[in-house]
Amino acid sequence: MAGSRNFRISTISRKDLMALTEEAAKISGIPYVMDAYKEEAEKILEE
Repeated sequence: MAGSRNFRISTISRKDLMALTEEAAKISGIPYVMDAYKEEAEKILEE
């Protein structure tokens, strides 16, 4: 929670979460940790 700067459970959204396994990502619809923010990271690397 602190990593996403959310110190109360009520302030966390699905966008703040990442699944640690591909299976969990498929079941929950939450992005897999290796795919989360991938597009943003690629944009930074292209600059």
